[in-house]
Amino acid sequence: MEYIAASTTIPVPRVRELFQDSRGFVNIVMDYVDGKELEAIWDGLQSADRLAILHQLRDYIDQLRRLPPPRPGAVEAVDGSECRDPRLGSAPFGPFRTIANFQTFLGRDCALLRSTSQSHRTVFTHGDLAPRNVLVKGTRIVAIVDWETSGWYPEYWEYTQAFFSNFVYPDAHNGSVWDYLEREAFSEKYPDELVSEKCLASYLVRC
Repeated sequence: MEYIAASTTIPVPRVRELFQDSRGFVNIVMDYVDGKELEAIWDGLQSADRLAILHQLRDYIDQLRRLPPPRPGAVEAVDGSECRDPRLGSAPFGPFRTIANFQTFLGRDCALLRSTSQSHRTVFTHGDLAPRNVLVKGTRIVAIVDWETSGWYPEYWEYTQAFFSNFVYPDAHNGSVWDYLEREAFSEKYPDELVSEKCLASYLVRC
C-alpha cells in the first residue's frame, strides 16, 4: 500500500503502524476510510453511477500497468519476495525468474494449453479486484483495499483473476458484476488466457 500510495493516485488507506502480537500474528493499523463496499451498494446503483465508478477503476488499473517492474519478466511480490494467493493454494509461491516458470507452476505446460501461451510482459497487479475490495462514497472510489495478492504478474493476470473474483456476484439486471467489469474497467482484454485459466481451474485443485 505504501508503494501504491507513493507511485500512483490510487486511493489506499495510510498505514500507521505494523506490529506482531503475543500470538505471533502481524497486525496493521490503518486510517479509517469513510465509504461503503461496492458489493453492498451495487444492486442499488443506477447504470450511470456504475459506469462512473468503473471508469475510475479503469484509470487505476491502467496506472498499475504503467509502473516499471524492477526485474522485467519476473513474477514476484512488490519487494521481490514470494507471492501469496489463496486461490493458488495455502502456501506462498515463487518468486519466479520468468513468466514461463510461473506458468509451469500453474500447470500450463499441458498440451491443451500450450497453443494459447504467448509472450507477455509483467505489470503490477492487484490480483483481487472484487466489489468487496473497492470502497466508494457516492460515485467516487475512496479506497482500494486488500493488496495481499498483489505483485508483478503477467499482463493478463489482473483480467483473468478479476473473472474468478467477480463472476460469483450476480446482477439482477444484466448478467454478473464481471460483465460490467470486463466491459468497462479493462482497457486491455485477454479472452484466450481467460479460457486457459478456466480450463486449469476446472481440472486442478490446489491445497
